[in-house]
Amino acid sequence: MHRGTTEAVNERVRRPGLWVLALAPLAMYVIFESATGNLLQIRGIPLILNLIFFYMFYSLGFVLTNSSRVTCIFLNTLLTVLALGEYYVVDFRYRPIMVWDALSLRTAVSVSSNYQYDITPGVAAVVCASLTLSALAFKFPFRIEKGRLRARAAALAAGGSALFLALFYGKMIDGFGLHTRMWDPVVSYREDGYILSTMVGISYLKADAPEGYSPERAAGIAARVERELDAVEAAAADTPATQAVAETAAALAAADTPGAKAVMETPGTQAALDDTPLRWKTDTDITPTHIICIINESFSDLGRIRDFPTNVPYLDYYRSLEDNCLKGDLYVPVFGAMTCNTEFEFLTGNSLVFAPEGSVPFQLYIKEPSYSLASLLKDQGYETIAMHPYPAGNWNREQAYAAMGFDTFLAEEFFEGSETLRGYVSDRANYEKITEVTESRKGEPLFIFNVTMQNHGGYGHEDFEPTVWPAEYEGAPLAEQYLTLMRESDQALKYLIEYYKDAEDPTMIVLFGDHRPGLENGFYEYLLGKPIAELSIQEYADLYTTPFLVWTNYETPFEESEDMSAQYLSTCVLERANLKLSGYNYLLDRMSREALAVHFLGYKDGEGLWHPWDGEEPPVFAETRIMQYNNMFDLENRIDEFFVVD
Repeated sequence: MHRGTTEAVNERVRRPGLWVLALAPLAMYVIFESATGNLLQIRGIPLILNLIFFYMFYSLGFVLTNSSRVTCIFLNTLLTVLALGEYYVVDFRYRPIMVWDALSLRTAVSVSSNYQYDITPGVAAVVCASLTLSALAFKFPFRIEKGRLRARAAALAAGGSALFLALFYGKMIDGFGLHTRMWDPVVSYREDGYILSTMVGISYLKADAPEGYSPERAAGIAARVERELDAVEAAAADTPATQAVAETAAALAAADTPGAKAVMETPGTQAALDDTPLRWKTDTDITPTHIICIINESFSDLGRIRDFPTNVPYLDYYRSLEDNCLKGDLYVPVFGAMTCNTEFEFLTGNSLVFAPEGSVPFQLYIKEPSYSLASLLKDQGYETIAMHPYPAGNWNREQAYAAMGFDTFLAEEFFEGSETLRGYVSDRANYEKITEVTESRKGEPLFIFNVTMQNHGGYGHEDFEPTVWPAEYEGAPLAEQYLTLMRESDQALKYLIEYYKDAEDPTMIVLFGDHRPGLENGFYEYLLGKPIAELSIQEYADLYTTPFLVWTNYETPFEESEDMSAQYLSTCVLERANLKLSGYNYLLDRMSREALAVHFLGYKDGEGLWHPWDGEEPPVFAETRIMQYNNMFDLENRIDEFFVVD
């Protein structure tokens, strides 16, 4: 065969392969968003940008491999798996797979067996379409034979991708308003498309310094707040310093000057003159020997959204508690999943609102020694123990807990042989393990931090028969299993409280939920009385509340607390336990008076009104942003003494 004839034949073979390569990104985009259910909702600029990203991935893959067969089969498979994963994850927990979830793959795998995966006709169609596209790529391969042409194609693909990414992260995200709505990210992902939303999410991984930040300004804030805390502690102690504070305040009040007025208006001066200078301080002078803090997985009172009838009560004991306790609702940063972010806010006092948007600090930031409730209690003589009846590596807890100052982490192995419900260690068995630990350390200051597992999502378990169900709503099997689990948790709580009522050691028990459960949307809309899309900020915020309890086995006043953010609760615990506060804790106490709750949605002021983030903020927010950044990110200039106790 002549050379010209051979080239003609090769060209005829290559041409279909070129067409397959050219159309594969478009076809895969349709397959992908068909799987997620988003295809018909993505329009305009988001549609165009999604297609650009798909073509960018395939072009870069091709110039790296010079094989349409390898590129298409690999990317088709990867994207199909991701699309189906997104479909199931949204179905299970009403939350998309986000970019930082890649760091939590081990955690996801460990709980995946407890969910039910139905192979729907839509799922089957997606798999068949993807396999067909890969088969075409295999049958009709395409390569660029000439080295010079390959180099030009590589330069074009790399240069074009670099230019597009520079424009995307530099201009387009803000210019087109592509930011993810973190209070309901599923909506953003449905309207903007999965790949586009994921690429936007990458921008949230970078921690930018807050406006006005400098190490010098942080040092100035720390010094002033420490002086204010010293004044409060002096006023609280019945010493000559109390009289000195009062005399100073009187002199300042008498001096009608701007400087005197400014000093009088500082939170510390006002607090020193206040009968209750610390928000959660009580008159009880006992300091507990044992402090037990429990994050109960998915623990929530659905009746707080709307009081609805059930065939039998499910939280009677918790609701009945009125002796020696503080109770209220806690605003948590997540819904349906991401327990570790509630842990982070509680243990550190830091807010996810003041961190990079959508971040998971346990995975991304807590690598070096980090200040927390554990480190504060350790410095005050407590042995610090974390407990969790599941693998230690989930959410990077093993490393994060060590960095935050825990002496010991008792994980899955410690709970071997314990009673289980749906494959998870039951709350009752979990609490029995807690009693074992405290019994072995009678008379010794001990801090236990426990994260339970009994109520973890995956409420369609075939071998768990519901005993609680809504009396006026049918067709909610997930809600039925969940309510049944809440009844089990309530009985376990009764066991725990009754056990420690007569304990010799003064004991404080703190219990709260990490987030509300992921249940049927229809059931939530039944509780809300309207579609989720029509909720106000206040109504959205209610979906991010869980009950909290601070109980003691010694006499303390019963209080129904105003709502608070999870970031405040550790400061509350320190105050009610008559323990020392760090300067940072005191700053949080001050902030809590101006903002009962700080959330992605906005903040709730001292009068109980919600404000979106596009308005004016209380000045204390700027100071807290600065000190949190200094704590989490500016480790070289971190003001360590501000985050510890003397």
